[in-house]
Amino acid sequence: MEPVGTHGLACLSDTDWADFARYMECQAETIDQLLFDRQTELEDFLSRPTMILRPSAVRTFAAGTISNLFNEVVYVNNSFMSLTSNGSGTETYISIGSPVGTAVTAYERGMYLAGIQVPFDATGAVTAFSERRATISVLDDTSPPDQTQLAFAYDVSPDAGTTITNVTVKAHTSVVLRGTNGVRVAHAVAHTNAASTVSITLNTDCLLWVTYLGPDELVEVT
Repeated sequence: MEPVGTHGLACLSDTDWADFARYMECQAETIDQLLFDRQTELEDFLSRPTMILRPSAVRTFAAGTISNLFNEVVYVNNSFMSLTSNGSGTETYISIGSPVGTAVTAYERGMYLAGIQVPFDATGAVTAFSERRATISVLDDTSPPDQTQLAFAYDVSPDAGTTITNVTVKAHTSVVLRGTNGVRVAHAVAHTNAASTVSITLNTDCLLWVTYLGPDELVEVT
């Protein structure tokens, strides 16, 4: 091959300079295919099965716990995750697969990641060091009573002052799902501010979510 110019390129033939144009065209096609493959991988990554919930309205409550804060779908891109609730409506969940007592819905087996984020605002006086807490649980109601909880995570933060401040708590957990029956991602949100009620506003920071990462044998933890 004969060097061409000062850019490190070469002609495939010493006599046929048209080979250089053909060579560059083949290189361009190869690069284009590689870029397309990377774009496809990125789109597949960004479109992993996911569901995101938020409150449908501002929630204000006295010291205690609520388990139905998240009751509105923000985003879902698959058919095997759904927003469900218990009969009384006091608890809401993200169901993965089939809610108990319904027809079996197939879902992707493998590693899932679930998370919660909740901003709290006291509406009046603040009890110093009162807690703000959020928990998530991945539950399999068909398992024996002492084995229903497959994963659990929580975050708790004290409101150290006595003035009205915003306190945000957030937690996440991972779980491997292999069963044919469905599971549910439940939540509980609580505070101990006895001096006044606490409000959870409707905004982009208040979310419950779950996403599928992929088959667990292919997920590398670093």
